[in-house]
Amino acid sequence: MKTFKRILSVLLVSLLIISATGLAMPAAQVMAGESLGLAASSVTVKAEEPQSAKVKAQAEPAAPALLAAAEKEEKATKALADQYLADALKKTKLEKVINEIMTPLRVITPRGEANSPEHVIKKFLVELIGSLADNLIKQIIKIFPEREFVHYDDYVAENFLQGTGQYRSQAAADARWNVGYKSVSIIPEDLLTGKYFTAGYFNNFLGQNPITGVLDDQCMRVVAVSDGSDSGIAVFISLDGFSISNANVREFRARLADFIAEKNIVSLNIVSTHSHYCIDTSGLGVSFLPFIGENILADIIGTEKISSTDDRFMEGLFAKGGQAVKDAVSSMQAGSLYFRTADIEDMIRDKQTPIVFDPNANVIRFVPDDEGANEIWLLNAGIHPTSFSRESTEVSSDFPYALAKYAKELAGADVAFYQGAQAEITRGGEFELDVPEDASTFDKVQAYGKEIVERIMESENDVEIEPLLNITHSEIFLPIENPILMAAAKLSIINNVCVDTTGEFEDALLVSELGYAEFGKELAIAMIPGEMSPEIAWGGAKTAAESWNGKNWNYPPMQESAGKKLLVFGLTNDQIGYIIPDNEVATTLADALGGIFGKHPYGEGNGHYPEMLSISRTGASTLTKYFMAMLEDFKVQ
Repeated sequence: MKTFKRILSVLLVSLLIISATGLAMPAAQVMAGESLGLAASSVTVKAEEPQSAKVKAQAEPAAPALLAAAEKEEKATKALADQYLADALKKTKLEKVINEIMTPLRVITPRGEANSPEHVIKKFLVELIGSLADNLIKQIIKIFPEREFVHYDDYVAENFLQGTGQYRSQAAADARWNVGYKSVSIIPEDLLTGKYFTAGYFNNFLGQNPITGVLDDQCMRVVAVSDGSDSGIAVFISLDGFSISNANVREFRARLADFIAEKNIVSLNIVSTHSHYCIDTSGLGVSFLPFIGENILADIIGTEKISSTDDRFMEGLFAKGGQAVKDAVSSMQAGSLYFRTADIEDMIRDKQTPIVFDPNANVIRFVPDDEGANEIWLLNAGIHPTSFSRESTEVSSDFPYALAKYAKELAGADVAFYQGAQAEITRGGEFELDVPEDASTFDKVQAYGKEIVERIMESENDVEIEPLLNITHSEIFLPIENPILMAAAKLSIINNVCVDTTGEFEDALLVSELGYAEFGKELAIAMIPGEMSPEIAWGGAKTAAESWNGKNWNYPPMQESAGKKLLVFGLTNDQIGYIIPDNEVATTLADALGGIFGKHPYGEGNGHYPEMLSISRTGASTLTKYFMAMLEDFKVQ
């Protein structure tokens, strides 16, 4: 019977993954436009109304409450984590059952044209079937061997960097920015003989689609920054890849522990570009069936389990990336820092309502005092790198490679690209590339990157940033509801750290990180561990009448909490999946089940694919609460 259950569970989980990959992983959806004027602190949100009209929301955010320096002990974030522990402990089995029964009923909220009786019935049926499927998966994964987690009360953070310490409101006397850069390829020499795989489309079920070639390169690009004070160095790494787990980020820091201490590195961050055509750095390109089968066998006979990423490749990533960090820090030189934007709204496409996205390429531009040295650009935009066919087996970093290439060729600048709040946003829009009709996809991607670089070079809206860097990080503990992510965690497809609460796997909390940085007094960066919907950062979320569950999103935009111009570095130090406003979260399998009602079952631009890779129905509000608590903990009067 036990063997039968194991076989059944393998088939069911495999079926779910196959179903997920059959749903087109949205080639990108774009976020609503925000005119990111540094001085004005205003936001332009492209809100999806009946005629897709633009709605401009002028934000005059107030600074969050400040704490005295002596009180800074991350009290607010710790209290929030403790609350999630308490919530897990107090829930009885009866309460869980009642909640599962009530969930499908909560979508019966007929209001507005979007919720016709037919639409409400569809949502109810989808939620009902989805709830049954979710619970079936949760029951089945219980038969897999338990992963041993330390209890929340006994958890001790390792290789976690807190940031610059005390919040400073003024630059140090005679301070100057110091910045260094290093880029390194992480493609292994045995790429074509070692049987490596890409990540992004889950299409390597049986290990039959190894990488067959290289279109450009896969790199780690490191920028080291200091404001010239004694508050420490911050390192921002751009990793060409689908994603990287927080556990591997901490392993990367562990390898550099002595260097980090020696050089007073107070923040080290890995931001994935999210290219779907790079060698797997996440585990989400694993050969799924052989992986499960071999690890079940290893568990039975007591041998060592296999890893979901290639151990040889990850060792190379740690070694080469670690040396790149050392080289970037060693190459730091004095100069000035500027913030510049370039309008690329017509080059971006958002497939998902509400239409909200940052319409700019944002550049933090370092100009060294040495006139013979290259400029260094920290380039940020929220756009999925999903240009090639999902069946492609050739390594490509997509347009981030083109950005680095043409910035070097045309502007003499060293560039690192940092993915933004890109949810389901991709390249597209109304812009027509200047390429021949028979141009290859690769040539089109190169032309796209070149155009962005040229627009950046043409922009003349530089604002100088005074040498003042404040940066903080908080550990966050997140409830997990998604049974697919539970299965991935329990099967060690992803190696994220969890902590035990009640002894039940479904009540474990996922450990991740959240970060926040201020460059000068007018520019801030939210470092988010997943793919976040832009409306969470800048506003424009769906109203109750437009949303899935008939409720409003009642949280302030992150930019308002920051009280200054906000950029988003997404997929930073982890990948916890899509982060979408709570009022728009449907059942995990909503997109797959919606197909029984035909094309666009919930209306065009109202797909629900992200739920398959969303941590929970309250993931966005949980993250937003942590963000506000982190700022409360950090800022001082």
